Amino acid sequence: MAPTYPKHKAVLKWAEGELGTHEEPLGSNTGERVRFYQRHTWLGGTGWPWCAAFVDTAWEVGGKNPLPWKSAGAWDIGNRGRAAGWAVTTPTHLTPGDIVTFKAGAGHVALFVSYDPKTGFLHWVKVASPR
Repeated sequence: MAPTYPKHKAVLKWAEGELGTHEEPLGSNTGERVRFYQRHTWLGGTGWPWCAAFVDTAWEVGGKNPLPWKSAGAWDIGNRGRAAGWAVTTPTHLTPGDIVTFKAGAGHVALFVSYDPKTGFLHWVKVASPR
């Protein structure tokens, strides 16, 4: 089992408090709370997929520990994490609160919660759904 860390726990607690957030109107990639997340990235404006913005915000606001970069893209977060030596390819080595990127549409990013080795399922916190 992977260790847990106080900042990771704080990130997850904050993120789980955001469950239920949605776009206004649905499918628009905007809305009051979505714009709040998007302001925590380098990309201006709104109307663009916001899963990476949610992850950036979770670490900056919830963990009070911003990532060493601002990002607005799932693959960008994954690439920067790999370049920093943070990449983990075995689910059993993930720590709750870690960032996970995966192939879904043009890419998706979320916060790791748990892994069930019996079923092979990863459980994560996300509020934005890939299109």
